Amino acid sequence: MLFFLLLVQNLQAECQLKNLIPKTISTTQTKEIPTLIKKSKGCLTLVELWAGWCGTCKKIKPELYRILKNQSSVVHLSISADYTKGALKKYLQKNKYKESGIFWLESWTIDTLTNNFQLIGAHFQSAIPLIILIDSDGNILYEATEPADLSKLEAIIEKITKSQ
Repeated sequence: MLFFLLLVQNLQAECQLKNLIPKTISTTQTKEIPTLIKKSKGCLTLVELWAGWCGTCKKIKPELYRILKNQSSVVHLSISADYTKGALKKYLQKNKYKESGIFWLESWTIDTLTNNFQLIGAHFQSAIPLIILIDSDGNILYEATEPADLSKLEAIIEKITKSQ
């Protein structure tokens, strides 16, 4: 009986976020960011706050996709701060990126982003991209604003996925 209760608890603790990643672009609000991230418990989750108009975002996106390509155990929470959903779609189409798995932030401000990322223990510094890696217990393992190089992130992901 005890074994069964532990098994049920473990199944309930599984990653809920996998089921919440949209099949197409989904509109959300900044106040939903902490809720989405809390639902990542049980998952190794990479949070990416970015925009198609951001030069650094455009520069690192191919490298980030390369890192995540063979990492099926990492849930990618892609949050776009593009000014309009149409601008986001245009950027994705131009660069031949899929329109799936992306949350578009509607009506965000620097203050709402700062406040909502602080709720999860992250340090939004009024700049993007913001890349955060969160372990299955909800701990932040990596956080970088405007990273020029993602090799440290890649090393952390590889170390975790190899030990699983």
